[in-house]
Amino acid sequence: MDRPALSRQLDSRTFRSFYYPKDEPADFCRENGPPAFGDKIDLTERIAHYLDTGKQRRSRPQRQKGTSCRRCQ
Repeated sequence: MDRPALSRQLDSRTFRSFYYPKDEPADFCRENGPPAFGDKIDLTERIAHYLDTGKQRRSRPQRQKGTSCRRCQ
């Protein structure tokens, strides 16, 4: 079976069942709105969520109140 082009018409199950080199998911994100940074796993999760819902997933987890970054300690 030939790999389908990465497009908004795919569903997440089809997208996850094929290998896409990292540059293709990053390009898809740049063209369609989800953030294009991070490793391939992050991109895959964002794209799968976007394909299923049409909405962007929050790209970074919210920091819990009362915690600080290492640099500030």
